[in-house]
Formats: sequence, structure tokens, C-alpha cells
Amino acid sequence: MTPEDRACAIIERELQRAVVVHDDGRRPGMHDLRVGPESKPEIAIECVGAVNPVRTEAWNIGPDKGPIFVPIAGDWRVVLRPTANIQRVRRELVGLLRAYEKAGLGGFTPVDSRLRQGNPTIFATLDSLEVASLSRVRSTGEGRVHLGMTGIRAPWTGTAGPSRGG
Repeated sequence: MTPEDRACAIIERELQRAVVVHDDGRRPGMHDLRVGPESKPEIAIECVGAVNPVRTEAWNIGPDKGPIFVPIAGDWRVVLRPTANIQRVRRELVGLLRAYEKAGLGGFTPVDSRLRQGNPTIFATLDSLEVASLSRVRSTGEGRVHLGMTGIRAPWTGTAGPSRGG
């Protein structure tokens, strides 16, 4: 799917109107998308590459790579802040999840003031790794860890993605 196709889907959903990919390469200088007839569009849209580079890089080397398999019994979902150091998260993930299980935690856990009060050590570790939340999806599984990232839900993937700055 091209960036123009993605933009078209997002704008259609937001406007609740038909949006057409207009630039088919026939002429130079055409706008990318339009709402309304080709001869007299009501709205003309030019798609540009305005994305947050930090968020995009974190997405590309983290969640976009698919699940991570680690030597642990359960399957997990770990949602990171866009500024997380993905390599550090990967290095410390097994120890983190084992400590989390040992502390008797397992359901959805936001990294917030409740966790800070209830388990300051786990909170400090998660916060330093820039983990926003984590949850055990299955207590017995394959050791599969799906990384996510805080932000908007990208409708074309069903996951949080870097489609807007932030």
C-alpha cells in the first residue's frame, strides 16, 4: 500500500466522504488526492513526508519487525514509548518479564503511579526502559513478545504506528 493509499483511507474515514487518488503520473504537478470531480475538485490534497523521525525509527526497528521470541513460558504484549531504546529493551526483556512474573503480576499493567506505589522496583525498571504498559497474553505460550508503541492506531495494520508525528 502506497503512502497516498494510506492517506486516502485515513482521510475518507475522517471526512466520511469518497477520496480519490488523483495523481496518476500523466502530468507533472498534479495533486495527490481529491474530493469531488476531477474537473473541479472540492478539496485537493498533496501528500508530504511529514513524520516524526524518532517515532518512525523506533517503529521500524521494534514493533514493525514482528514478535520477539524469548525463553519464557508466556506470551506478552509490551507497549513502548517512541523514545525507547529498542536494543536495550531487547537485551533486558527476559529479565524484566521474569521479574514481573515473580512479583505476581501478569494482567494488563500500565506503568503509572499505582505501579510506582505498589512495586517501585518493577516501576523503576519499566520506566527506565520507557515501557508504557505490558500484559501477559497467555500464561503458557511460546515466549512470543509483541512490541507495540504508544500513539494512534494505524487502521491498515491494526497496530499503533508512526503515521503521525508526536
